[in-house]
Amino acid sequence: MSSLRFQLDLDRLGELIKADPNLIEVREYKDGTKHRMVKFSIMERKQPSDRGATHYIKADMYHKTEVSGVNYYLSDCYPISFGKKLGETGIQQASQSPVDSLPF
Repeated sequence: MSSLRFQLDLDRLGELIKADPNLIEVREYKDGTKHRMVKFSIMERKQPSDRGATHYIKADMYHKTEVSGVNYYLSDCYPISFGKKLGETGIQQASQSPVDSLPF
């Protein structure tokens, strides 16, 4: 499984919650604290987008009825490789690392 990166616009999420308040699920824990939860789903795209997004994130109703006319899409998700940019092998870049030029 690959790792994904995305940015979640909290203003967009707030707008979505105003449009459909049923997105928030309140859970009460054993210690009496209440937490407001929103469920999300990361969905795979049929084809990558023009910018390379392979997945997208949306608010998940999970057994509830979606409100007609409300777009539950929140953000695109992009694959990431730790320690290297997309397309780099890591082997070629090891000798060119900026860490090698540090004075300590």
